[in-house]
Amino acid sequence: MPLLEVKLEDLANICDNLFPNQGKEMTHYVTQLHKESEEAKNFIQDPKFSQIVLNLHQSNQLNELFILQKPFVDIQKRVFESVEISTMKTVYVARIISSDTLGIIKSSSGKFISIGMFILATKSLCIARTITRKLADSGLISILFQIEVVEGTCLLEVDPYRAIFRLGGIFRLESINLAPDGVWYVKIKPADSEFRMIKQQLQFETDVLLSWLTYGNYLYFLKQSRQAKAYFEYLLNKLPLEHADRPSVCNNMALIYTMENEEAGKTKAKRLYDDALKYAMSIDSNSKMNECRDQTCIGILTASAPLLETDIDRSIVLGSMADVYYQTDDYKSAIEYYKQAFQLSADSQCRSYYQQMIISISKCIEKN
Repeated sequence: MPLLEVKLEDLANICDNLFPNQGKEMTHYVTQLHKESEEAKNFIQDPKFSQIVLNLHQSNQLNELFILQKPFVDIQKRVFESVEISTMKTVYVARIISSDTLGIIKSSSGKFISIGMFILATKSLCIARTITRKLADSGLISILFQIEVVEGTCLLEVDPYRAIFRLGGIFRLESINLAPDGVWYVKIKPADSEFRMIKQQLQFETDVLLSWLTYGNYLYFLKQSRQAKAYFEYLLNKLPLEHADRPSVCNNMALIYTMENEEAGKTKAKRLYDDALKYAMSIDSNSKMNECRDQTCIGILTASAPLLETDIDRSIVLGSMADVYYQTDDYKSAIEYYKQAFQLSADSQCRSYYQQMIISISKCIEKN
């Protein structure tokens, strides 16, 4: 996923909200992170960095994690490039959670869970237990995650005592118990390889690669329509107007409204298709001939796959707009857009579909 645009004003507002008494200091620190200055070079070991991530999670402002996108990209790169075999067998993470989150965890035995974007774990059970007991004594819901480090786990050892997991790691919850000291003890095991198999199965069934551009479509496929639209809306709010991937986002979001088949949604779909068309870049049919395999025009997920360069095929947008006009019985507009899509398309399957629709609509118009 590309780095989203970060405005100093947005950054300052987020830091002021998270740290009412340290807003300016934290804003300066995050600014240095984005500048990759010497001042913030060792951010992984800096308590301020962990504090910002923790506050974002605890305030449930996960969308605002984009202010740390540069260090996150750096962390992910370092984790995946690490070739050292970890000597750590078990590590621990201390957290404060809400009562709602506790309820979810208690009902998730044997299931996949995520415990946060940035996971800095300690090798010392004593340190983790001391932290969680102090939190519990203060009346907070304190939880201690015991993580078994299995073979193949993506892990970066910061020092002999601490390690970082890959961002957004997935775990399987094995057990949860409330101890006499008031701390909830939870055993979890990295499950990225298992989760990867599920993702591959989804990709096989939908015939579309999962990426940041198609993630919203997967949410829709999993019957999470509201979250899917919110995800694409978030991208449109954050991506610069001139960004090459805006057409793909507009098109994918429009497809969701189209498939919902609601009257109000069709109006939004038309507007989004217009926006996609406005931003879309024309392609050279000859040079793209071999890149259209995933661009079939039937079904929300198949139609939404972006080109390898992420510049959306103009014919796909035109064809999608024609589908909307056809569904709203505006045959005149539909046939006009199908004809334009047919002329521009480099994919034989798409061209066949457009041609069939043109013939079918022409017959309907003649009868009327």
